[in-house]
Amino acid sequence: ATQSTRSAQKGWVIQAPDRPTGPKGPHTAIVVYVYPGGLDVVDSNYTGGDGGYLISRHFIDWGTLDYWKFKAYNPWESPTLITDTPRTRCY
Repeated sequence: ATQSTRSAQKGWVIQAPDRPTGPKGPHTAIVVYVYPGGLDVVDSNYTGGDGGYLISRHFIDWGTLDYWKFKAYNPWESPTLITDTPRTRCY
């Protein structure tokens, strides 16, 4: 992911890197909705704690996205066709 999270749209992927200091990454989420104050995302192991992390939908504000150094990726920008048989296709 190399684009600003401010560019993200529904369906885009956002990623935070692994860092030696600050919040631990890497972390990946899928954008569900873009609000003026941040992004509504679906991810896992962000909500909860003490081994009880959940797959959840939640809001992350711009300040938190910047602090974690999240970047955005548009999966439709350069799709790759993956085939394992002539009848199976995933984009």
